[in-house]
Amino acid sequence: MEPISSITDLPDFPFATYDEFLQAHEQGQALIWVRPAVGTAWKLGGPDDRVMYVFLFGAAWFIAAAFAVFAFRQHNGWLLLGSLASLICFMYATPSPACVGHGCIPGSMFIASLIASPFAGTSALLIGFAAPVSWFLASAGLGVVDGAIREAMVRSEETFLQFYAQGVITNVEKKPNDPTT
Repeated sequence: MEPISSITDLPDFPFATYDEFLQAHEQGQALIWVRPAVGTAWKLGGPDDRVMYVFLFGAAWFIAAAFAVFAFRQHNGWLLLGSLASLICFMYATPSPACVGHGCIPGSMFIASLIASPFAGTSALLIGFAAPVSWFLASAGLGVVDGAIREAMVRSEETFLQFYAQGVITNVEKKPNDPTT
């Protein structure tokens, strides 16, 4: 299979040229689905971006490790649930946080900890805070990655085609005309 050298070679691409795509993108008429590929964003960014990625994606792992150490030091096995909650919510991160599917897990963990804390003590409250904090920071990281990819794809047709070939850009469509306007 030959590498794609022009946007016109893409099957079922809704725009005739890259310039037409850019114009539609600027006007909000191009719908673009992007897979938030951290490795791709890592290559695009500089040292400051990479430090931010390590912070945003590493926070859940740091919280999990902190809970494990805290559980060991306090001789409280229940605190290990904070590690588990942190990592579970890290896995449910999404680039556009909402309660649809992914956001309900950390929210439910937080609410459950609020309900349990009068009976189980402050350890339940700490566990409840670990879940949404880990989820939010990882979701923020994915959102930043998504934004970096979307910003880079409009720099050149070559970059766009590279992202498309890698599966980072998964779909492009024209926004349907709204008959009510």
